[in-house]
Amino acid sequence: MSPRAWTPGLVLLLAACGDGSDPELSPAPELGPVVRARLAELERQLATVEDPPGLEPGRVEEVDGLVTMLASSKGALREVPLEAIREDIGPAAIGRLAEHVADSARETNLRLAAAELLGVLDHPSAAEVLMRQVEQASEPWMRSWCAWYLGDTTQDQVVPRLLRRLRYEKDPATFLWLGRALLNFENYGGLAALEDLATRGEDDNQRRTAAELLQAAADRANFEPSELAGLWASQRAGELPQPTPTLRL
Repeated sequence: MSPRAWTPGLVLLLAACGDGSDPELSPAPELGPVVRARLAELERQLATVEDPPGLEPGRVEEVDGLVTMLASSKGALREVPLEAIREDIGPAAIGRLAEHVADSARETNLRLAAAELLGVLDHPSAAEVLMRQVEQASEPWMRSWCAWYLGDTTQDQVVPRLLRRLRYEKDPATFLWLGRALLNFENYGGLAALEDLATRGEDDNQRRTAAELLQAAADRANFEPSELAGLWASQRAGELPQPTPTLRL
């Protein structure tokens, strides 16, 4: 499957007959037992992800404390709240963390800590919270960090929305991390943005980071960075590393 196959759907065009009448369609063949079983399995896999469990009232303060701890911790101490969310509380914390992230009255470091904890959970509902911030947050720093945290998850169902966001994003830093996230999902739709930043970024650090992302992608694909965009736009796109398409698209 080509990496460019990240599309919301496929449109089938049926050509009308010469006399303007509807074409006659052959009856659908009878499905064999193997096909029926496979379709049933795909329907099960494509079922809507259930909402995470609710957080017990007594644990709200615990989640708040982990957000504060992460925001004020450095080095190895950061692993304490990250592990507590991941291994102890789990997806039940998503709703409370979403409140922290969305509340513009909260301190910046607390909102970013909550966003990082959502990324660590690596859950579809957590990814939805982060993706909404990428799409809707008025603060560029929030959009850019949420794009970063999304790129560290396995939630590749957000790829079409990341690609769409690239068309409207104006903040260079967010552009950078959108491109990084897409590359982490083996999607090359952000190559043009990264190439532009590598030559015309706001500062040396931004230009260097974009160039490093392009080089890392080229190394994984066993091509030169200058070849990636041409391959992606050509019939040779299948030669690039292929994603494992999400079951939630």
